[in-house]
Amino acid sequence: MDKPLEIAIHAVPSSPEVETEIRDHVEKLEHRFGHLIGCRVAVELLHRQHKTGNIYDVHVEMQVPGGELVVSRAPHRPSRASRTTRR
Repeated sequence: MDKPLEIAIHAVPSSPEVETEIRDHVEKLEHRFGHLIGCRVAVELLHRQHKTGNIYDVHVEMQVPGGELVVSRAPHRPSRASRTTRR
């Protein structure tokens, strides 16, 4: 990469393990694509849910020759119809 990888982690305690995993994934992207000019990864904890697990928003911006690619992982939110109620 021409520019250093930018990692932004919001509302989550940053850890070396998380940053290492992000760096490993970006390395795989660069290997598959051939050449990345730059990459920014943002991870944000949206809600703390003790029943359904924490919901994270992951956003990846990659600068490539000829343009920019943006990928966002919208978290799954169960709808009211799919929730089961206990009786």
